[in-house]
Amino acid sequence: MFKVQDFANIFCVGKKTIERKIQQINPLFKNFDKKKRKHNYTFEEAKIVINLIGIPPQNDFNRQLVLNYPNLF
Repeated sequence: MFKVQDFANIFCVGKKTIERKIQQINPLFKNFDKKKRKHNYTFEEAKIVINLIGIPPQNDFNRQLVLNYPNLF
């Protein structure tokens, strides 16, 4: 499970900035309710979010993710 803070660490931006970007992508997912915020994302959803936002910069956090989840990027 990936959280919003994980995406903020991947893209090296603030949590509010990444929440605004993810808010536009959330309606693509199944079982999305507009009245509720989504806090946790599955591996497949995280993969979609990363691909739609763009290429993340290289940093230590991303290198560790590549080692744990080689198919994420």
